Amino acid sequence: MKRTRLRGLPAVGIWLALVAMAMGVVVACGGGADPELSDETTSSTTSVPETTTTEPDDPTQPFTGLPLDDEDLLELRPVIAKYGNNDRTSQPHVNLELADIVFEEQIENSATRFAVLFHSQVPETFGPPLRSARDTDLRILSNLGGPILVDSGSNLNVKALTDQAEADGWLTRISDGGVEPFFRVDGRSRPVDLAADSEEIYEIAGDNDGEPTAVLSYGDSFSGVDSAGVRLNSRDPVEMMWDADDEQYLRFFGGDPSMVSDDEQMSTDNVVLLEVNYESTVTLGSPQALLIGNGPAWVLRDGQLQQGTWDRPAEKAPYALEDFDGEAIELKPGRTWVILAWLGSYEELPEEDAELLTPFE
Repeated sequence: MKRTRLRGLPAVGIWLALVAMAMGVVVACGGGADPELSDETTSSTTSVPETTTTEPDDPTQPFTGLPLDDEDLLELRPVIAKYGNNDRTSQPHVNLELADIVFEEQIENSATRFAVLFHSQVPETFGPPLRSARDTDLRILSNLGGPILVDSGSNLNVKALTDQAEADGWLTRISDGGVEPFFRVDGRSRPVDLAADSEEIYEIAGDNDGEPTAVLSYGDSFSGVDSAGVRLNSRDPVEMMWDADDEQYLRFFGGDPSMVSDDEQMSTDNVVLLEVNYESTVTLGSPQALLIGNGPAWVLRDGQLQQGTWDRPAEKAPYALEDFDGEAIELKPGRTWVILAWLGSYEELPEEDAELLTPFE
């Protein structure tokens, strides 16, 4: 991957914020909201009972549930990298296949964007394409245990939220300021050519007192029915289809394979669809997902679908997934794709439609 280095001083989030505020400009594009997080719940009337969790016999990785072979991993800060939109110009989404969790969130005009969580595997570069942070990201980041946010910028409202989070000590944000560790990749057009050197990101971010915190539960508590997958009817329809040969869920975009490189399709072990409410923000057309509360949930693993509910009572709390009898729904240890879906935007993928989708070979 050829890249063009950007020369200058290291990009430190707070310094960039002060410069942007002083100039009275908005850095990149993005959603806005009041600079305050609250514990608003969704409008769902589903009542979710208290959950109980079973401690694993052996230590596991916090964001995959896989065996923890190196305890030093628990001291490595998770990184959320904001990847490009759900469109063809953003592809391929480089190194996304190494992520523990991918959050797919709604932005303007019912399009979607990815908040990509790296922890158990750290790629050489985050991106391309790195894009702007949004209001929803603060909700996603707040229960990860001291994460690092890497993005191309944001509007001033999002900056105010992340500035406060940094002041409170639970987040470090590093945004593009035209200098290292960010660089442009040759052969790609703006704005989908931006990437960042991961080693330099960690050096700039340093340590904090946080500890990576599991946000989902893994295990054998699952009882589903056979299902071809799920479809999200966003601006550009998304299909997550079960591939029995590879025992993975493959992602399609408008019927075409979604790519992470020239020869690899996006895939995952689990698909979790959370039905959430989105509220308007001060930036017209850029919604914010309300991730504190509860609502319907679909969980797909091993070619099966189980329906139930999700519950997250507070900012720092994990997501509790339960069936309609109050029993835990657990994920298969491995990688997970979380879709933050709005009411009426999703459906089970019909078998006949799944047969029309051709995986990349």
